Amino acid sequence: MDRNPLAVDLCRVALWLESHAEGRPLTFLDHRIRCGDSLIGVFDLDVLKQGIPDKAFEPLEGDDKAAARAAAKRNRGERDRPGLYQMDAVESLKRLGGHARQVDAIEDDSPELIRRKRDAFSATRASPVAVSLRRLCNLWTAAFFQPLTTTAGTAPPITTGAIHDLAAGGGRSGSVTHQTIGMAEGLAATERFFHWPLEFPEVFEDGGFDVMLSNPPWERVKLQEQEFFAARDNRIATAPNKAARSALIKRLPQENPFLHSEFTAAMRGAEGASLFLRHSGRYPFCGRGDINTYAVFAELNRNLTAPGGRAGIIVPTGIATDDTTKLYFGDLVQTRTLASLFSFENEEFVFPAVHHAAKFCLLTTCGQAKLVSRAEFVFLARRVRHLYDVARRFTQGAEDIRLLSPNTLTCKILRTVRDAAIVRAIHERLPVLDNEGLGPRGNPWSLSVRRVLDMNKASTLRLCTESRDRRAGSQGKGGLTVLPSASTYPKSPAKSARSWAV
Repeated sequence: MDRNPLAVDLCRVALWLESHAEGRPLTFLDHRIRCGDSLIGVFDLDVLKQGIPDKAFEPLEGDDKAAARAAAKRNRGERDRPGLYQMDAVESLKRLGGHARQVDAIEDDSPELIRRKRDAFSATRASPVAVSLRRLCNLWTAAFFQPLTTTAGTAPPITTGAIHDLAAGGGRSGSVTHQTIGMAEGLAATERFFHWPLEFPEVFEDGGFDVMLSNPPWERVKLQEQEFFAARDNRIATAPNKAARSALIKRLPQENPFLHSEFTAAMRGAEGASLFLRHSGRYPFCGRGDINTYAVFAELNRNLTAPGGRAGIIVPTGIATDDTTKLYFGDLVQTRTLASLFSFENEEFVFPAVHHAAKFCLLTTCGQAKLVSRAEFVFLARRVRHLYDVARRFTQGAEDIRLLSPNTLTCKILRTVRDAAIVRAIHERLPVLDNEGLGPRGNPWSLSVRRVLDMNKASTLRLCTESRDRRAGSQGKGGLTVLPSASTYPKSPAKSARSWAV
């Protein structure tokens, strides 16, 4: 499974090379190796009946806010109307699952049988029920990516009424048109929508996959302006701060319209993906904050696992320690579906292409039918053999993690079994500084935490060397910079302060 068609082809060729037997034809793999964006698409066919969430109509780059509000209002009224959706998702899934099993049952021992299997697979994908469900799923997903404008000639916005209309055969309410369907199909091709129940119906009938293995990309979903412009406009990429970079981007429509169009398209794609991950309902634990793909892949893997199955994934150690993923890891802890977490620091370059300071882990989760009372942990390993070191490998149950991190249920990074025992003993004797679950009783010091200065948000207040020189500032006593119109003190990060200075 990959978003890149070339990667899918390479996977198919690699499997053929590894498994080829003399005198036998190359195995048919198209029904097992699929291409698409596994994060974007319909995961539960029931959402077609529930309708499109109102949050799907939040305006993206280039959208008209008034048009977005009008579409959201229309969608809300259509979704609240009962009894309009007339397709049995369970029955449709059974029919697709039966077709998929028939394809899988065909042997591929001869070229003739392989041709028969390929034809059967193509016929299954082209069957009326598959085509109908795919169009409905594409419509639902495209609502998060569609342009919302008042420009004449554009397709009507995709709303819940369009899905109900198409499910009823089309033309009943006029909500769905050929132009609307064409727009949805175009977005599906561009963004590579992937609807898991339609691609693997027989697996979803059985409750999921028995084994899930994944090494997903570790990338922020939000478009990184410096990375985007690095190979396109070095002046924008090397701007001293975000404010200066934004000013240069605003001038692009006049100075470089083609680059501006390319940037706007990339921004829309990233914003649409972020909107889907946050508000589609597929990722209640990891679709929040500054979303990183590794986190939503971890949640996807878990959701794809059968009740008796297991999932293994290579992700940054932050999956167990960061604030943005605390809901996901906390749920693993509380439901006892965490089997093990083995964390590495890359100082010995287990991954040669990854920075030596990067921390990653082998995370294993289990299905609801195979719960684990105490998960296994190893932290700060540098070599694979460290995983077998009994002095490093310890276990923790939900009660241990709740004792050490009652507010977040995230992991403490502990190097050895002895370290884990010492930290547990300390927490058994002394409470945490602020136990939010106990209310005022858990905060005897009346502690409050607030952010004083955010360097990114206050970028317009900073003085770079160039601007200081232009303003002809002078150095005064105590590090005070005296300017013609204002005085500023130098800023230093908190880590540069001496811990015990009085």
